[in-house]
Amino acid sequence: MAAVETYAPLFHEIFTKVNNAKDKPKKVAVLRQYRTEALENFLMAAFNPSITWLLPEGNVPYIPNEAPDGTEH
Repeated sequence: MAAVETYAPLFHEIFTKVNNAKDKPKKVAVLRQYRTEALENFLMAAFNPSITWLLPEGNVPYIPNEAPDGTEH
């Protein structure tokens, strides 16, 4: 009897399987096997050139927390 997957794999697990697939048809088969709306939206946001991100150029405006590790809430 074949094993039944009882959970939805995380994106990195899917992408690892895609990476490990040997050729393009097998990579496509993996993506089709785990096709979800969330995965499609993620890939569209990452690779669709018509989508423009509203992020400033350069480094992210990030202010590091000065609290010692383990003391912040």
